[in-house]
Amino acid sequence: MNHREIVLAILIASLIVYGCAGEVQATDTPVEGPAEITDQPANKDAGLQVPAEPKELELRDPLLLSPLDPISGEAEMIAGPVMIKESELVLMESYPVQVLLRVTGDLPTPCHMPRATLTRDDGSGQIDIELYSLTEEDLMCIQVIQSFETIIPLGEYTSGEYRVYMNGELVEEFKV
Repeated sequence: MNHREIVLAILIASLIVYGCAGEVQATDTPVEGPAEITDQPANKDAGLQVPAEPKELELRDPLLLSPLDPISGEAEMIAGPVMIKESELVLMESYPVQVLLRVTGDLPTPCHMPRATLTRDDGSGQIDIELYSLTEEDLMCIQVIQSFETIIPLGEYTSGEYRVYMNGELVEEFKV
C-alpha cells in the first residue's frame, strides 16, 4: 500500500465512525416535559385510574441503615424470628476503636426486615444484641425465605476485654 492509499483508508474509516456516532445539534427549541397526569382513565374501556398523589414508600437498604435505627410505624409492626447463618466482628483501625458486627442470615419472608436492640455493660464488658425481624401486621407477602446481610454498629471502645452475645449466644470476644 502506498502513502495515498493509507491516507484514503484512514479518511474513509473516520467518515464511517463519525457517521455511526451520530451528530448532536444544539437547538433553541425547548424540550417538552412529561405528559400531564390526570385522575381520569387513559382509556374509558380499560378503567385504569392514576392516583392523584402517589403514596410514599419507605425504602430500606440494610447495608446503608443500621437495624438499630428507628423506623416509622415500628410500634404497630409484628416481631418475628431471624435465622442467623454467620456473624463476624469487625474492629476498625481508629481511636477510639469502633466495633461493628456483620450478620448474614434468613428472614421468614421478603416483607420482614432485620431489627436489633443493643445493651452494653461496660463494667462487665458484656455486649448483648437481640436480633429479630419486623413486618406489618396485615401485609400480604409471598411465603419464601429471604436472605439478608446487615451491619450492626456496637459503638466505640478505648480499652478492656469484651464479650459479644447475640440472641443469648456468645458470638465473639475481643480485647482493645
